Amino acid sequence: MNELPRLAPNTCPAPPNWHNSHLAHKTLNTIMITPHSMSRILTLSAHMLREHEDPGKFLAWIATHGPAILPELAAMTHSEHESNGLFRMLGIQIYNHMPLERNSFQLAPIPRPAPNAPCDCGSELKYKRCCKTLEMFKETPDFGNLLFYSLSSYTNKDLAMLPDTRINTQDLAAVAWELFDAGEDRRLLALLEPWFKPGVELNKRQVPLFDLMADLYFELGNPIKRKRLIERVCQSRYKPLAAEGWMRKASMEMDANKPADAWRSFSKAQQLDPDSPNLCVLEVTMLWSEQRLAELKSRAQFWLTRLKRNRNTPPEVLEIIEICCHDPASLFGQELF
Repeated sequence: MNELPRLAPNTCPAPPNWHNSHLAHKTLNTIMITPHSMSRILTLSAHMLREHEDPGKFLAWIATHGPAILPELAAMTHSEHESNGLFRMLGIQIYNHMPLERNSFQLAPIPRPAPNAPCDCGSELKYKRCCKTLEMFKETPDFGNLLFYSLSSYTNKDLAMLPDTRINTQDLAAVAWELFDAGEDRRLLALLEPWFKPGVELNKRQVPLFDLMADLYFELGNPIKRKRLIERVCQSRYKPLAAEGWMRKASMEMDANKPADAWRSFSKAQQLDPDSPNLCVLEVTMLWSEQRLAELKSRAQFWLTRLKRNRNTPPEVLEIIEICCHDPASLFGQELF
């Protein structure tokens, strides 16, 4: 990552009596935080929040220890009072965006104080005369996927309980891809396998996780587990997930030089989820492998027209299909499939 993450203005509050100070000028602009420092404060915050349910204890901790963790941020302050308020407000932002187990990994922001209540930043002023003025700033810090940090203190055994929570599996999939890219296979298995074990209902929550689970078994050279996974997913009552299973099966059968079986599996996927963008990519891929170029271009045009009506179609899919309409050889030559 070349660009440094930034804290938005509302993470660095200044009560009215600070407005003419050096800090007020700085906090109304973005403040540069190095990736290493940001990662460290988020990791330590996640560990602290797992140990202490009381957000007040966390805010007191970050106000005390934050300056040592983020010295570049502490350098913006000229007094303990300013530093305390600055880091407490940063702590509020971290708490409000950190999915925690006690909330079933759903966000549970700290309630906003009443106008006449003491401000959370520690300024000892009433909220209406202090950080309420920051409500004009709509931006929030770009912390990225805080679920990665929230789970960092969990053992591999601990991860088995995640299917019983309300965790966002789109965010979980992003964590899983980070582990996959880092080559942390054991950790990744511990994260994903509980979602597909016998007895767990397969539904829309597994959709973001299925492809990665299948890819991991392939990378680990475990074809039996991969086959069992795909067969089980194909039997899911949730049609879009079952369709993903049949599409994966079709792809494997085409790779095994079993085109007749592959097209039968493709047909089953089509019946289950006829508008899936993944389905159109699979179809043009299969047609290319059989060098049925005229049919490929015709089907690509059909899919392009159809998917343009769907606002949820990923732009990259539309781009791929549009190229297939005119020059599929250039696309496959780039090994995008």
